[in-house]
Amino acid sequence: NSFCTLLEMATGGFSGFSTVFHDLALHIRLPCLGLLWVAGYNTHLYWEAGQAWQPNARFKTTKGKLTKLQRMKYSYVAVPRYAVEYEYEVDGVKYKSKRATTGSPYRDWMGDWYTDTITEAQYLQSVPLLRAGERCTVLYDSKHPGSHSSIAHDANSWEISLMLYFGVFPILTAPLWQLQFYNWVTARQVRRMRFKVPQWANPN
Repeated sequence: NSFCTLLEMATGGFSGFSTVFHDLALHIRLPCLGLLWVAGYNTHLYWEAGQAWQPNARFKTTKGKLTKLQRMKYSYVAVPRYAVEYEYEVDGVKYKSKRATTGSPYRDWMGDWYTDTITEAQYLQSVPLLRAGERCTVLYDSKHPGSHSSIAHDANSWEISLMLYFGVFPILTAPLWQLQFYNWVTARQVRRMRFKVPQWANPN
């Protein structure tokens, strides 16, 4: 496979280089395409959630109960943000979530590694005002009620911007990465070559 061939090349074997050389594009581009898909999906959900008050919209609103409200302070943000945890019920099924915004459908998959938050403005503009133990308004996806809920409508544009950067830039520069890889392997091969001077060419 490609890994074994890459290992062989790195340790001095040059056979199979063309296979790895061409496969390298997939190693770079496939993860990038995955990032672009997530960014596009986040943007799509943000747009869908914005239509929640329209008839026959995919996203709808329901009343839930805010079970946790935590004020978060970050050194890089002047105003505080708020982490939330809430529960709500759709068609007789109860759900719990920590997702704060519509632009982060994957928050529950990330566990404690990252905390989704709402801004100070979103907290102050919420109706009803967010208080732990009291009712709150929950946006939810009618197709997947337990997957894409949120307290506030927000695109998390900085996340999407990072995804677009790390998705588009490596795709555009993949040929340069391949060229650098090729030059590195070639340089290793040249260093490993040993030249033997024939006896007739030795002046001694």
